[in-house]
Amino acid sequence: RYETQEEPQNEDVTNKKYQQRALPRSYTQAIQNTSDAIVITCKSHPFRIVAVNDAWTNLCGYTQTECYGKTLQSLLHGPKTNATGMQDTMSTLTDKHEDGETTLINYAKNGREFVNKVKIGPLQDDVTGEVTHFVGLLSEIMQGDNMVVEKE
Repeated sequence: RYETQEEPQNEDVTNKKYQQRALPRSYTQAIQNTSDAIVITCKSHPFRIVAVNDAWTNLCGYTQTECYGKTLQSLLHGPKTNATGMQDTMSTLTDKHEDGETTLINYAKNGREFVNKVKIGPLQDDVTGEVTHFVGLLSEIMQGDNMVVEKE
């Protein structure tokens, strides 16, 4: 559950909880993760969406059916989105096969602007270890001018 707080005094607590969240490493783990907003994409450009979970739908407003085959850019980016930050993060992932992280302003289906931290990484086949997809974990940190604080 989330609530908004006017003063960003709990930013360190929010960041600490975010840092502790581990990216799933397999498709199976990713789709079983129900508490974090998860999006799974193809491993090659333009990184089309193949799956989202309910937490992602709750955050972004798009259902699995609406997302399938679309790009994150076409759904979530808007006038204040720093596309370069995401491109740099994706380059780290595709070129070096390393996890990446960035903070973005995105837009939900209803036009609501929100600031979120995005962690991305490769998903591997459970048996072969081959990279099959990419996974993104989104954590909202701001709604408008208000800090979002996760309730225990």
